[in-house]
Amino acid sequence: MPNLDDHCKRTRMRYNTDGRDIHLWLDQPSQHYAGAHREFRHDTETVRIVGELFGSKYGKAVAENIALDHIMADHEEDIRKRHEGDKVNSEDKFETLWEKQDRFYQEEIKKGRELALQGNDFTPFEKEQLRRRWNMK
Repeated sequence: MPNLDDHCKRTRMRYNTDGRDIHLWLDQPSQHYAGAHREFRHDTETVRIVGELFGSKYGKAVAENIALDHIMADHEEDIRKRHEGDKVNSEDKFETLWEKQDRFYQEEIKKGRELALQGNDFTPFEKEQLRRRWNMK
């Protein structure tokens, strides 16, 4: 997770100010909630609030952008960490969490279709029609 100095450095490069007071305010809940502090003051409503609280010092748009950059930097770190935990499939292709979930659901659908065709709920004609629709042999 980016620390205060990382956030300030990034802000200084983009806005020619470090915005330290904004970053401190955004991360103040971390004193009580540690890593779970992002449940507080890390949403779109917070961006608007920062514009109101710090707009007189930085200008509303700059203050909001500093807050948005802070939130995005934190979430980029979370996303990167999640991807590090993702596994590689048999073709050595990097799979995102979404791709893994999609593959899982497709496999479950296929199993359900195979079970449906094995049962007695459909006539042989209906089973043949379903096999064609589902591209099953």
